[in-house]
Amino acid sequence: MFQRVRERLGSAGLVVAIIALIAALAGGAYAASGALTGKQKKEVKSIAKTFAGKNGAAGLAGPAGPAGPAGPAGPAGAKGATGPAGPAGNPGATGNTGVAGNPGATGPTGNTGPTGNTGPAGQSGTDPLGSGEVETGTWSLNVSATGEQYVTITFPRPLTHGLNEEQVHFGGEEFEGEEVCKGLPQAPEVENNEELCIYTKELEGAAFAAESPMTLQKGNKGTNAFGALLTFNVTSAPARGYGSWALMGF
Repeated sequence: MFQRVRERLGSAGLVVAIIALIAALAGGAYAASGALTGKQKKEVKSIAKTFAGKNGAAGLAGPAGPAGPAGPAGPAGAKGATGPAGPAGNPGATGNTGVAGNPGATGPTGNTGPTGNTGPAGQSGTDPLGSGEVETGTWSLNVSATGEQYVTITFPRPLTHGLNEEQVHFGGEEFEGEEVCKGLPQAPEVENNEELCIYTKELEGAAFAAESPMTLQKGNKGTNAFGALLTFNVTSAPARGYGSWALMGF
């Protein structure tokens, strides 16, 4: 039996070395108890190094162990550079109207300015038309009935008394050998005091009354100090016409 062991294990020196190595590796407690001297310990280490085989190939990695506890937080990093400005946001909702402020204090009363000069008195609108003074106006006829019709003329400034029919003339009419009304419908004129000139620009469907455009009658027909009444005979309705007049005062 020992022969077979020897054949397998080799010479006595190798056997001793193996035994010493086993004692060194497996019998650590034995070696620690002082059974081997210091010299023997060195020899065992030397033998173990001499006959130690080469390191085998690395084994497969074992499974990952459980995660360890979180480490403490590291110190704060340095401040980064400022990034570019973002796009403008949408306008916000309109805020509520604030409360009205208190009225300010009343300012001091200003000084009264100087009194202006009184201007000259103007003529009253009711002052009679003076001798040699002329006023003008227009008349128009627009009626839809036949027969005798009337148009009123109002004097802006009244006369001292009314006219009679001899003082009323058509434009261009001869009066005592002279042409009393020399103007035109668009530019009425009168030559003499106490005269009224009637100018016709257009007249359709009617004509002035046969004897005179003015009839001195009681009631609303005739003239007075404030105006005159033109009398028309309408033969074809509707009748239309217009013209102008000029009056010279007494």
